[in-house]
Amino acid sequence: MRKMSKEEVSALIKAIAFLVIGLIIILLVNFFIKDDGAKASNKYVSVGNYLILQKTNTGFNQIRNISDDILDLKYTIMDSSNTYEDVKLQFVDNRWFAFDKEYNEIDTSSFRAATHGVKIKLGDYNQEYIEEDEYVREYLKTKELYSSEGFRINKVSFDFDNDGVLENIYTLNNNSLINANYVVKGFIFMEKNGKIVEIGEVSDSSFMVMEILDLNNDGKYEMIASNNVVNLATFDNCYLIYELNGDKWETKNRC
Repeated sequence: MRKMSKEEVSALIKAIAFLVIGLIIILLVNFFIKDDGAKASNKYVSVGNYLILQKTNTGFNQIRNISDDILDLKYTIMDSSNTYEDVKLQFVDNRWFAFDKEYNEIDTSSFRAATHGVKIKLGDYNQEYIEEDEYVREYLKTKELYSSEGFRINKVSFDFDNDGVLENIYTLNNNSLINANYVVKGFIFMEKNGKIVEIGEVSDSSFMVMEILDLNNDGKYEMIASNNVVNLATFDNCYLIYELNGDKWETKNRC
């Protein structure tokens, strides 16, 4: 067997080194960069009993199934008035149950959000079903609709741009579990300073504002809206994250 020269040994070592470096790069890309770094993240925001968001490198990823990894973590949970730290969560019968360090159950009847590794703020907003008003009539005319009959109208009021004046978000939906043979429509728009701003329109689907919160803890509040929840909101449904930029709404994720 021929003895390798120093040059051949050196070349072999370099080849092996390049191969190892290449494998390391592939592993790093697959773990930290691919899928926006979701595989490397254990940062979560649970909104209500219907949505789990995983923090990634550039945004949030919707999680559609609860895993043991998620349940093994401890959370900060919040409602409109209270915050609890170091909480363990269980999900039973389509709702979260929360327990403190001594395993005493915490009341979650008004639960809004739970976080692990993420700081958020909850928006203090008002939400109500209303009858048709001037902005609804004006908006429907742009869709060549001249009556709100059959539509459920929901109005959410919150100061998104922090100028001291409330913006109003309207959702109009005519989906029904009873009626048949009609065109299903869903609309979402904003009234700001007396002007109407289009946000979205869907066929065979619906919109509903589910929550307003500052997901990035940067002072800018996002709006979470469901798309096509007819009865019970679940992890499998589609939820859109909107952020107001000037007078326009940007969608931060896609279902």
